Amino acid sequence: MNEATGECKVYWSEDDVLNGNWIVMPTLRVARLHHVCKDSGRRVFITANSKLVCEHGECASSIGSWVSAEQRANLEGKDAPPRNSICDCSNTDGMHWTKSMPKPITAVDPPADTLFGVLDWLDTHKVVVRGHTLRHIPHTCNASALFVSQKGGLLCCRHGHSLNVLRAMHSGKPTKFRGGVCRCCPSAPPRRVLGLQKPRVMR
Repeated sequence: MNEATGECKVYWSEDDVLNGNWIVMPTLRVARLHHVCKDSGRRVFITANSKLVCEHGECASSIGSWVSAEQRANLEGKDAPPRNSICDCSNTDGMHWTKSMPKPITAVDPPADTLFGVLDWLDTHKVVVRGHTLRHIPHTCNASALFVSQKGGLLCCRHGHSLNVLRAMHSGKPTKFRGGVCRCCPSAPPRRVLGLQKPRVMR
């Protein structure tokens, strides 16, 4: 993250992706490139437990569920339900195991077994708040910038306030907060990835 401009920063290069290095997806899953579909050029990634995901980090079951709901809404003349994701994939081509697909990469583990460890390996922006080291989570920036603490894998803002504390802070109730009040408003991960609040890597 660029502290001067507040812009989102990418901590890996195109070569890193093509060479199969581990990266953090927009869904906060940790994955690496598995294959590129010949017909569509779609990049399919694989997580540490061999789950295939799109370039946004979403799995086929989520995409299929969204597409079905959108098609149903269209037939009924209703607005499409929100996806709660930046993923705009309209199909799951190339995201299902077939005999012709390259063998899954199961012998290689991520560089660390926690989200903080992976971000530390990627050397994302680091801040130290009240003695606790925080690492910036890619794809988040400005007031919505999300960090993870080395202690317990807690998700928080750049000032070290957890998501629960931020909700209480913005509720307007007259409560004192350690470290003062801030205007950060990072979004909580979707319910399907809430396991990230645990110190394990999201797979």
